[in-house]
Amino acid sequence: MVKIEITLSEPEAAALRELAEQAGISAEEAAVKCIRHVLKEVSPVNPQFYSQLRSRLFWEHLRHLNAVLRQSKRGEQ
Repeated sequence: MVKIEITLSEPEAAALRELAEQAGISAEEAAVKCIRHVLKEVSPVNPQFYSQLRSRLFWEHLRHLNAVLRQSKRGEQ
């Protein structure tokens, strides 16, 4: 995972916190869900880009999980 900092206006941050609270999630999780929603919304503009992005994200997540598993196995030995 990569941490990215963003700056919101006070009204934007307040709205995000309020929506997150209503959903029972953290503001950070709400921000991640917002970004995922935007990525899905732009897919009609360039469907090929979105398809490539989803594929790349899948393989990057899989590589990351495999690396974590390998480290875990080394720690057990």
